[in-house]
Amino acid sequence: MSTRNINDYKYLIELHAHTMPVSPCGQVSPEGLVKEYLEKGFSAVVITNHFYRGNIYNRFTDAEDAADFYYGDYLATKKAAEGTGLKIIFGMEAVFLKSSGEHLLYGVNRDDIIKVFDHRNGTVTEYLNDMGDSRPLVIEAHPTRGGINFSPEGPFDGLEAYNLHLPADPEAAVEYGRKHDLIITGSSDYHDPGYAGIASIMSKNVPSDSYEVAALLKSRDFFVQSGDIIFDPIKKEIVNQ
Repeated sequence: MSTRNINDYKYLIELHAHTMPVSPCGQVSPEGLVKEYLEKGFSAVVITNHFYRGNIYNRFTDAEDAADFYYGDYLATKKAAEGTGLKIIFGMEAVFLKSSGEHLLYGVNRDDIIKVFDHRNGTVTEYLNDMGDSRPLVIEAHPTRGGINFSPEGPFDGLEAYNLHLPADPEAAVEYGRKHDLIITGSSDYHDPGYAGIASIMSKNVPSDSYEVAALLKSRDFFVQSGDIIFDPIKKEIVNQ
């Protein structure tokens, strides 16, 4: 790809955001999220609520009930954004009980909630193998946060090197991404008021749904902004310092 002009990448997209009540650690309602991201000039937000033990697996035994609850915050956020110009997109942050780490899934819809629920007691690898060619894009969330380890044999497509929700080690994540030619992303991992857009990606176009987000990330034709840092996921290097 020829040299890219950062000024062409004018659309801000949040890849990792939580709302309550689905994410119990979230402190922002769907309406509150929409308000903050509009104030920050964002074009799209991917809602990636937690899908794990406390809020899903220990609460539901029926996959449809779990899906209704989980999908509800996405629908509420989408409704809150109607007429504002802010695109609300569905994603997941899933845990599989025999795998370590948390996995951001892009290229998903409501049916995938049920598929993840049905695979909850296995590994992420088993889930992806069963999904075959229809599997979502998998980005490892905050891979250098305490206790979450890299694995060269891992099934993931990329990693969230720049995650500003809690302390991490972006340099180590970037180096790992270079070594294994992984997609490198960044996000606010939004939970709390006042933290909207502290890290995001910059795109030439606004994706319309979860599948277009997956395609955008696969293309690597975006930039990551993290505070004062602009990172190029094609060159895998900081480009503004």
